[in-house]
Amino acid sequence: MSYQWRKEMQCPWDKSFKKYKDWYPEYYKTKYEICKKINPGTIVEIGVRAGYSADAFLQACPTATYIGYDADNGQHGGKKGLFAKPYMEWAKKHLALYDYNVTINFPVDSQKVDTLALADFYHIDGDHSKEGVMHDLDTCYNSAELGAHLLIDDIDYIDDVKDGVYEWLEIHKDSITYEYIETKRGDILMKKIK
Repeated sequence: MSYQWRKEMQCPWDKSFKKYKDWYPEYYKTKYEICKKINPGTIVEIGVRAGYSADAFLQACPTATYIGYDADNGQHGGKKGLFAKPYMEWAKKHLALYDYNVTINFPVDSQKVDTLALADFYHIDGDHSKEGVMHDLDTCYNSAELGAHLLIDDIDYIDDVKDGVYEWLEIHKDSITYEYIETKRGDILMKKIK
């Protein structure tokens, strides 16, 4: 099986899709390929939004357990209040086709938790402030088992994300390996080695 951008997955409230529709399928195909290569048993995602990344991950690993967290704070592509619930309901509805364990925790602000579920793959796409991404990295790293992977996007798209990620990597340089993955927004894939 290869990745398919499912048109029925496109959320009608997603104004970003109209702006980026030409590259959405390729962008999420990269997420699919990364997840397929890692082949995780458990996926934790911070920043679910409409569930596009979750769909790519579950297409790659349909038997994986997926646990998603979203803050409902209206930041970084999310929607607050009136449209937040429909976004989350949209994600839940379209991810329900996967017969395995799919849990979306909403609203949960990742900045207010210090541990998440144990997993072998974490996708960090929540708080895009420098401090926020560093906190999310700490939380995922401290929750992760040895050998787990952490994928962070928007490295080339939001300066605060880039600054936070590279500062965090410098602090943890002896306990993590990483590679930059060229995408429309830039991704970094890390692996916990200590």
